[in-house]
Amino acid sequence: MELRDYQKSLISRVMESSSRRILAVLPTGAGKTVCMASVVAMRNEPSCCVAHRQELVSQISTGLARSGVRHRVIAQSPIIKDIVKRHIDATGRNHISHDSSVAVVGIDTLIRNYCKLDAWRCQVRDVHLDEAHHIQPDNKWGKLLEIFPHGRLTGWTATPCRADKKSLGLVFSEMVVGPSMRDLIDRGHLADFKIYGPPPSIDIGSVPLARDGDYDQRRLRAVTSRSRIIGDVVKHYLQIAPGALGMTFCVSVDAVEQQAAAFCAAGVPAISLNANTPGGDRRAALRDFQRRRLLQICSVDLFGEGVDVPVLECISMARATASYPLFVQMFGRPLRPSPGKPYAVVIDHVGNVRRHNGAPDAEMTWSLDAPPKRAKASPSDGVRFCTQCYRPYEPFRRICPHCGFAPQPVSRSAPEHVDGDLTEYDAELLARLRGQIATVGTTYALRPGAAPRDVVMQRNTEQRANAQLVLREALTWWGGWAKDVKGLNDSDSYRLFWYAFGVDVLTAQTLSGPQMAELTSRIYDSLVDV
Repeated sequence: MELRDYQKSLISRVMESSSRRILAVLPTGAGKTVCMASVVAMRNEPSCCVAHRQELVSQISTGLARSGVRHRVIAQSPIIKDIVKRHIDATGRNHISHDSSVAVVGIDTLIRNYCKLDAWRCQVRDVHLDEAHHIQPDNKWGKLLEIFPHGRLTGWTATPCRADKKSLGLVFSEMVVGPSMRDLIDRGHLADFKIYGPPPSIDIGSVPLARDGDYDQRRLRAVTSRSRIIGDVVKHYLQIAPGALGMTFCVSVDAVEQQAAAFCAAGVPAISLNANTPGGDRRAALRDFQRRRLLQICSVDLFGEGVDVPVLECISMARATASYPLFVQMFGRPLRPSPGKPYAVVIDHVGNVRRHNGAPDAEMTWSLDAPPKRAKASPSDGVRFCTQCYRPYEPFRRICPHCGFAPQPVSRSAPEHVDGDLTEYDAELLARLRGQIATVGTTYALRPGAAPRDVVMQRNTEQRANAQLVLREALTWWGGWAKDVKGLNDSDSYRLFWYAFGVDVLTAQTLSGPQMAELTSRIYDSLVDV
């Protein structure tokens, strides 16, 4: 199997590491299974590859077959028979060997049966865990550390973080990171995407977070059931991506069934699938989907992670999530390149893109012990959606760059109504702020023998006036950068300043002396970072 350059680089770093517990990071769709199979083949030791769904077990087994690794699959006979067919389709032969020292298994199957596998598991020296961000010492994935006491653990994930903010450093001691999603898109290894955010028909403001860091599923299901989101998903699919092969991510089994029925009623062939759907039915549905006999697969807690369906062209998010890993996994489902797919379509009905500060294609700074952050964070990070074309754009822009629509503010009498845009302030607000600015620079002469209080007041007034002069110079530098480097007009420049610093340009000049000094420092720091 021919490996890509970034895959070779990641594999080399994994192979060269002396760590017994290493976490390898690649974006969704970048080929983690390929890399895992290659490492197993190169190490050539008794090994175990572990996943948490039967689709992922099949996918890993097929990856090992493509790498020429004979192995066994610890699973029920129907699953093994289906995997044999996959091997033959992919390589022309069956690579399953029931006495091999290399095995692929689901985590639940392993936990139920590991006592029967004592002779083999004590020999295992190489353990691989798919979707390894799930693991913690005290959960079921953490049992791998007990089941394979002599095994080196290599975890594979696209998102080395957890919604509950628990540290992956409790398990792993080293992390190796591949290229970003955007880098792989630019190089043609992943499909580019277009995002659409129709006005949400669901309000999740009252839904609390659960212990796992995501929304409380019971409350989320209740809020969703009271919304009109099921009809909106169908309407906007037909409006934005009619005829595309799509997946819709739902919040409950009832919602999945209702969503599939709504698609069918609108003439879109659809099926509902969930974790309890028999494996044979799930595999048959994917085959029909690939043959375009189905145009929509509606699912819950099933295809959010790992499943490779390159023909997928469109996803509809009907499930809100506060979990960044789940958001990225859903977002990445349609990004596999496929003939005839110019780009993937992401329709976000529940505000996930806005909630997670935009698309997950930015370069990220990952840590085993800290939450992720964007490596190149900028004042324009974030997103707003056009109410006309539903496309996202930077929140400081007054006009949608996609369709030219300019939403009108409901009022112009306060900075927050127009996002700090001075060109949209009404005359009364401008006059008031300019009057406040003028008072900052006023000074007065003290009479001989003035009271100490007056002396202190004069000194503070002079310091505030000086701070205003220094701030004005910083504003001039910042305005020049916004115009000459960013190419922004005055309106967008003012709005960008508001989003970057949380205050408009005029109000900034009415702050206290220490506040102006602190803002000046932040302005210059932002210019240095750029």
